Amino acid sequence: MKTLNTWEAVKSAFMAAVGCAMVFGLPAAIIHSGWISARLDKVLQLEVNSRFTGEAVQASFMDPMYDDHGEGAVTYPRHQAFEGEGLLDIVSYTVHQPVTGAVWTEEPDYWQLTLHFTRLTNPFDAPGGFGLPVIHVYLDIDGAESGSTETAEARVELVTFDEEHPWDFLVHVDGYAEKGTIVSADGEYEGSVTLIPVVDENKIQVRISLDHPLLKQVLDGRPTFHYVMVGGYSQMSRGHFATIKERPTTHRGGGASSKLTPRIYDYVAPEGRSQEDILRAHDLETYTYAKLYPLHVDPASSSQDRAVCTPMARQELEGEAVREQEAQQALAHERIQQLLSEPGDCHDLGEAYFEAGDYETSEETLDRCLADAPKAPIALAYKGSLVAMRGGRADSASDAVELVYEGFRYLDQAVEFAVTDEEIVTTRINRGSVGVSVPEEVFNTSEQASQDFLAAIEALERSGGDPDTTALCYYQAAVAYERLAKPDLARIYYTRASTYTDLPAELKLGLLERGYAAR
Repeated sequence: MKTLNTWEAVKSAFMAAVGCAMVFGLPAAIIHSGWISARLDKVLQLEVNSRFTGEAVQASFMDPMYDDHGEGAVTYPRHQAFEGEGLLDIVSYTVHQPVTGAVWTEEPDYWQLTLHFTRLTNPFDAPGGFGLPVIHVYLDIDGAESGSTETAEARVELVTFDEEHPWDFLVHVDGYAEKGTIVSADGEYEGSVTLIPVVDENKIQVRISLDHPLLKQVLDGRPTFHYVMVGGYSQMSRGHFATIKERPTTHRGGGASSKLTPRIYDYVAPEGRSQEDILRAHDLETYTYAKLYPLHVDPASSSQDRAVCTPMARQELEGEAVREQEAQQALAHERIQQLLSEPGDCHDLGEAYFEAGDYETSEETLDRCLADAPKAPIALAYKGSLVAMRGGRADSASDAVELVYEGFRYLDQAVEFAVTDEEIVTTRINRGSVGVSVPEEVFNTSEQASQDFLAAIEALERSGGDPDTTALCYYQAAVAYERLAKPDLARIYYTRASTYTDLPAELKLGLLERGYAAR
């Protein structure tokens, strides 16, 4: 039985992208389309002042994907609206520099926070455009000078806060009101916050008016501390945080280990700390709630510096990439000889020829496989990539476009017939790789490609797949979002890719060229 593709096996799908990008001798019509588009962008693009979009970033915190399981085993309510994954999963939290003197908004002085989720859905047509997460951000503005270590409303989240950083303000956000709310720990202040959901990018922008004397002190550049948590929205529950018990029902979550299990699905833990360990640290015998620790935002140490791809670094990585490719092809040739001496799965042989760069023999071999098994998803995936790559060598624009579309017909079938995690990973990476390699202006495939790579990541997470392959998928998803002019999402996924260690040189170089230094 084949195991899930490792980097050595799945790299062939990555090479499909490289092959399409490098081998594609794009015909005139496609070249001119990109040429004209690039120049129109240059002429028509107006620089948007960052103050309109929330000012520059003070700090951005990444949170693991698909960790919306609270203390470890918490599950969604059984209501059909909660079917699926990542519905309460925050993936990044960004704190912007405060803005002053804004004439384009109701709040001349404001502070923006941005929350990105894996998915935002709106099954109940909530007016805010999203319906399932309820978000609490507790803010400590003045350190230990004032504030509270208890929640704003008793028995809602079932947690306490670090004594060194009691909270001063709570920001409450859900999709069932046009604005969010902000309250002070002493109960003397209550106001509204502006919500700007961007549902197609799965993000919510929260703008806090700096109309309270203590809030206004963030303008002096002081450090602030943030507790960020997500619950499941429930109109019937205290604070709208759905209760979580041992067993789920239609309107409450399940998987609780005790009565004191926090009613939190996702929490952005500080670096070096575990969400699960923090949320699990409650004690029924002493009736002690789990204690949360905040994110530390220090404007004085915040840096937006990007990694620089120096000529020397580029030369070293390019040389390393060539050596890795040669080693990969040598292994592929050895594998071909082994498979020829021990006849077996023709799909394996077709993949081996692909990895060796013998695309013609690979396609001939895969054609024989598909003659016997026309619905074999992995064979269809590589066949589709190979047909699309032939488009790059076509003599005319019409032939090139037709071959790419023919390639996608194979790739679409491959995705449709994929069942196992291995098949899902391979088919999605192949289709996504071709999708980010052909001109977006002609084929409009980047959106589908982004979803392909995220689906491959889900399958890899389920099966404990190879980390290099996961990093590749994050990287390629970022490329797709970059092509879609969604820089926030591109930044999230480039950053995720860069957190993996010992990446192949080709991937390191791609990250470095975009300002991200791999570990």
